[in-house]
Amino acid sequence: MALINFISKFSKLMLLKILSSALSLIFYYVLAKQLSVSQFGLLSLAMSCLLFCNAFAKQGLEQAVVRFFAVNEYIIKYQLYKKVIAYSGISAALIAFLVYLFSTEIAQYLFIKVELEDLLVFVAFLTILQTWLGINSSVLKGAGKPAPSLFFNGVLTFSLCLILFYFSPPIDGISAIKQFFIAVAISCLISFVYVLISFRFSIAKGTNSTINNTKHVTAPIKPLLATSRALFLISLSALVTQQLSTLILARTASLETIALFTLAIKITLLMSYPLIVMNAITAPKYARLYHQRELLDFKELAFFTNKILILIASIALFFVYMFTDELMVLFDEHYKAAIPLIKILAIGQWFNLATGSVVSMLIMAGFEKKFRAITLILTSVSIVLMLILIPIYGVFAAAWITSISMALKNIISWYVVYKNIYSKVR
Repeated sequence: MALINFISKFSKLMLLKILSSALSLIFYYVLAKQLSVSQFGLLSLAMSCLLFCNAFAKQGLEQAVVRFFAVNEYIIKYQLYKKVIAYSGISAALIAFLVYLFSTEIAQYLFIKVELEDLLVFVAFLTILQTWLGINSSVLKGAGKPAPSLFFNGVLTFSLCLILFYFSPPIDGISAIKQFFIAVAISCLISFVYVLISFRFSIAKGTNSTINNTKHVTAPIKPLLATSRALFLISLSALVTQQLSTLILARTASLETIALFTLAIKITLLMSYPLIVMNAITAPKYARLYHQRELLDFKELAFFTNKILILIASIALFFVYMFTDELMVLFDEHYKAAIPLIKILAIGQWFNLATGSVVSMLIMAGFEKKFRAITLILTSVSIVLMLILIPIYGVFAAAWITSISMALKNIISWYVVYKNIYSKVR
């Protein structure tokens, strides 16, 4: 019965994630068709900058929130939630201010793309909104509500954006990011309403004394922040593995080349969506099982889900190599040059998916410090290779380094899980 329930839950969430991925693909398809290649490249560069701004603003809070919210009572969760929102808001506002203040320098001297300056203003404000949206999604995931978490973390934003595109088609990068800003703002507002209502409803299930005691509960945020700081470098290294090559490429490549590489990354990222769905279901489970020292159940869950992900990864890689040429016909003729990049990046995504939820397991089980040391070494080597090889060999160096780095990170993560968790099961 438990297996049937798990498969049913995974299937429902997978359908939701398929919807999200379809909306994401339509979002970038519309932009690629509507904008010139250079304007699409400009918008893509701005969105890559936004990813790094969000990472520095969140400081690893998303994964820490999932872990802490999976093992605490609702009253403590609510108190923690208010503190996390305040802390993340201040952090995001600081990053946003720095981006706004130095937008000219970032555009002209860092990326040598003067046109980027106007878009960075919206990147600054989007940093705050997307930080809060990410925190709200993590709160829902930690509270055992993966479906609303996935809904707010993609479906709603892309749906609103496509509606805006329908009534007012974007003509350049600045108009597109303005509409994206409006969609994120609406999504963020709705997510706040939903989360607050969920907390009030859950707390109201208790006794009157429980409700009254919520005012007197003080949930310390320091342990959560300590965990998030350890997770920050891990999440940042993961982002560096997948996205830093775009920023390094931007210094020497044209906006058209950036457009090709970014589109290739977006398409291959679709392969990772089953893993995201699996993590949404299993992350709180791993936290609870390890916290309760039920390591056999932990291992059985990991092995079961890993078999599913290996099958999905293999099927996805087969489709990428067999049907990418046909898929790219849907885009402009200029985007056919992205086909070999897609096939290279898909190899790294296969390892990302086939190794399972290994990174999530380590984080939920509290092994983030051990994993952080290994990840930092891999990331440092990757950055050095990017800085040396991308200016010489261009976009193909960016694709191969990204793919190989992703594969190595996940293989080593699997080994760390085996050594620290699986090997302890008798």
